[in-house]
Amino acid sequence: GVTFAQLFEEFLTLSEARGRSPTTLHSYRTVIAGFWLPELGSMHLSELTAHTLDTLYAGMLTRQNPVAPSTVRKYHAILSAALSQAVKWQWISTNPARLATLPASEHIGPVTPTPQQVRALISACMSESEVLGVFVLVAAVTGCRRGELAALRWCDYEGQALHVKGSAYNVGRLKGIKSTKTGRQRRVAVLGSLVETLAGWKTRCEARASDVGVPYGPECFIFSAGPDGLSPININTVSSSFRRVATSLDLPSVHVHSLRHFAATELISSGVDPRTAASRLGHANPSMTLRIYAHATSESELRAAEVAATVLDDLA
Repeated sequence: GVTFAQLFEEFLTLSEARGRSPTTLHSYRTVIAGFWLPELGSMHLSELTAHTLDTLYAGMLTRQNPVAPSTVRKYHAILSAALSQAVKWQWISTNPARLATLPASEHIGPVTPTPQQVRALISACMSESEVLGVFVLVAAVTGCRRGELAALRWCDYEGQALHVKGSAYNVGRLKGIKSTKTGRQRRVAVLGSLVETLAGWKTRCEARASDVGVPYGPECFIFSAGPDGLSPININTVSSSFRRVATSLDLPSVHVHSLRHFAATELISSGVDPRTAASRLGHANPSMTLRIYAHATSESELRAAEVAATVLDDLA
């Protein structure tokens, strides 16, 4: 019979051939090498039962240093995907992972900073470094993912719109630009002070390049570590610098991704319709936007109730 070690090897080869993103492949490899191979490597596929998995997961959740339910679900998803492939290859007749009992996912709403906190974060990041400050400002206004911002070049920006075409990644020693999370490009309109901020930032980038005698043109990355603008800023460096600033402001649970939540919450609680919000944020569909930002809709419901109450006061 086929062992799990053989299945995982074939599954990873296939995933790479199918063009899975570098971040997804890295996640697969890490979980398989670090957890599933030591756990199941020498076992034959036909020996695994749902009971074996239930026992394993229960042990992970109740040991002295328990594993988070979300981690168990992530590990399980990778195993289940590999077993589904084994079914297609007719190595087994059914996928036992489908019958396993998973822990309930913790429904923790996204951490969303307030407008005052976002202003404080932008100004503290500007003091840390201008590239970080402008990055954080654009993230908070557009709601773009950090990789999407890092992949932007000046030629992707025209007057009143950013064209989001790809996403920068840093995985181990691998760096590059991949497609966006949904695989689609999108146009994000920008107005007012953000247009002025970007214009000022571009002027300073050009001046910095000219000071060191390097050319600077439309193909340069808007956010780059070097004055030549030839390579995108390292998103892991951005995240760790941002977290350091957030912690210094006593906001340890706020991350770069929290700025995306902030932008989305502002859109929805201001009454922007879900379809428009989803399109601006690059969500696959509006129902996902509403599901993630349900708290924003309840806030706008409260606001609507307040408005209704004042109408009543006026009538009274």
